[in-house]
Amino acid sequence: HYYCFIKYGDSINHHGKEYHFECERFGWSKKVSAAKLDIEQEYLSIEGEIQTEAMLEKVKKLLKLASSSNEYESQLATQKANQLLLKYNLNRVTNDETEYFVRPVIHAKKKTALISALYEILPNFLVRPVFSHTKNGISLEVTGSRVNTELAQYVADFLKVELERLYKEHKIHNPHLKGISAKNSYMRGIAKGYVEKVQNNYQDLNDKQSKALISIEHNLDKNLNEIYRGLSSSHSKTKRCLESERAGKKAGKGLSINPGIKSKLKKFLLS
Repeated sequence: HYYCFIKYGDSINHHGKEYHFECERFGWSKKVSAAKLDIEQEYLSIEGEIQTEAMLEKVKKLLKLASSSNEYESQLATQKANQLLLKYNLNRVTNDETEYFVRPVIHAKKKTALISALYEILPNFLVRPVFSHTKNGISLEVTGSRVNTELAQYVADFLKVELERLYKEHKIHNPHLKGISAKNSYMRGIAKGYVEKVQNNYQDLNDKQSKALISIEHNLDKNLNEIYRGLSSSHSKTKRCLESERAGKKAGKGLSINPGIKSKLKKFLLS
């Protein structure tokens, strides 16, 4: 079409004789010359993608503000991030969008306290995490909308580094706490603290938002069971270190998800 515009101007019909003549001259089949594109629909689709990316950036910035030393500001930022994410998902439910994705977010040789902590934290971003066992180890996957799984990947990429950093810092200030029990308890505490902070913000939702959240959660569970048929659960008993768990819970309540995990330079590099 662009070639015809350059050669003949804008006075010809889009699929007129000139257009078909040029298609034949280039050796293209009727399948190509008969192809049509709904420009308006494509524009709306692109516009929707732009709005989606803008929403994701806003959520990420709000998650960073949740680290503020001002308790009121921290709670408000977390609340706004949850409300923005909820509003986006409410629109999806209203528009009857049912497309769901599966995204692996972290892989390890065996199940660890860090992965278990991620399993507890990620549902707060409106996804459903699942442990998938393979011959090479264990993979933590999430199911949900494209946007929510993308955000969950972003969160997981940050937390798998940040949680280890927080525990190393915890050990420096508490050298008497050693062993796997202390680490497991600390990670468990972080998950509890973060989840508690988010759940507290749900108390401020109005009736419409609360009903929307229930609907979203129901759809997530329904799609999870459809994707992973015969899903089973398992539990393991581990020793608890109450001191580490309390410290982890405190760290979890102050946990923020900082932007900038992916370098802006990456898109210029060859894979």
